[in-house]
Amino acid sequence: MVLVDGLEGRGKTEAVKAWCELHLGTARFVSLKGITSKTTAFREIAKALGIASSYTRKATEMQLRIEDVLKQSKLLLLLDEAHFLFNQSRRMYSRPELIDWLDTSIVNRGLGSALVTTPRFIVCMTRAADQVEWNYRQFRRRVARWVKLPPQNTEEDIRAIARSVFKNAPDAAIQEIVGYACCANAIFRPSATWPAKSAPCSARMIWAAQPWIRCIARFMNFFCRQTELSLKAWPQPVRLAVGPFVSRHPPW
Repeated sequence: MVLVDGLEGRGKTEAVKAWCELHLGTARFVSLKGITSKTTAFREIAKALGIASSYTRKATEMQLRIEDVLKQSKLLLLLDEAHFLFNQSRRMYSRPELIDWLDTSIVNRGLGSALVTTPRFIVCMTRAADQVEWNYRQFRRRVARWVKLPPQNTEEDIRAIARSVFKNAPDAAIQEIVGYACCANAIFRPSATWPAKSAPCSARMIWAAQPWIRCIARFMNFFCRQTELSLKAWPQPVRLAVGPFVSRHPPW
């Protein structure tokens, strides 16, 4: 079992979803819902595996079918929002059955699984151990690799993604993309610092002019709605500066 732990907004979901789409013969992506019971969890897994998952199916029936399919196909089960495997209430009265199901029916049978979650997972583990005396060590020893992601994407990460998407772009264009991404990241994260020196001057100037840009963005958003103009009609420097703000700041 592999567990990937990272803050929200890091791109975990899109990354693992894209990876599963490239490996349909070996993995299946499942996104858990906020209100999770055994029935809803097994229904989502059954849908991903192509198993009958109608509302007339009981949890036990879907569970047995899921186990049979995974055993025969050897598919990797990838669960996003894995902290919803736990009861999300502040008070727990029973052990986390879905976690125990992964331990006994998936990992113990030599089947692959991966959990993608936020730091909320550790909070839920601690709560289950304290309130219902759940033996978390049985789960922890089955996690072969626990990956904790850094709080932010680095410039090298952004540059690698830009190179992958824009394969024929010149170095100057890649540098502008990296600077723009660093600028937007610094603006939308209060704890972020000044963009790095490697970012172009335009990015650092945008970062410094945040209050003014927000005012301009509100005006542009209102003006575009009133005149039915799109952001594409504005000059490129203006789009670069206020683009990230228009959809986030409705007119007041």
